[in-house]
Amino acid sequence: DGAFCNAALLHWMRLEAYAARDYKATVQVGNRLMKQWGAYYNGWTSFIAAVRHSASGDSYATLRDLFEQAIMQVQDYPDQVRTDYLQFERECGTCQSCQEARRKYPPQPEAQQPVQQQQQEQEQKQQQQ
Repeated sequence: DGAFCNAALLHWMRLEAYAARDYKATVQVGNRLMKQWGAYYNGWTSFIAAVRHSASGDSYATLRDLFEQAIMQVQDYPDQVRTDYLQFERECGTCQSCQEARRKYPPQPEAQQPVQQQQQEQEQKQQQQ
């Protein structure tokens, strides 16, 4: 069963990252998992977090590459992946890399709206109906 295999791969990846702290094994297992779950935001965020945790040195280039792959593949929450990548660049990149990322993946206007404003708009639409 595919779901069982994916769950096993996810568990294996987490063991390699959080228990063994084996960077190479985490990347290998994570890449296998992404062959199945590459279209899903949750799969990529789990993979990126695991790599980030298991990396012992400068893993910026690897993480940047993983974010780039995620941006190209995620179908369920593509705007959130872009937002996560921009946050990663602000935290870990240089000023230049952050500016390049913002040019390449500009923040989406609807993603910048506060949650309260979105709720108010939904309530207004419901009242109009």
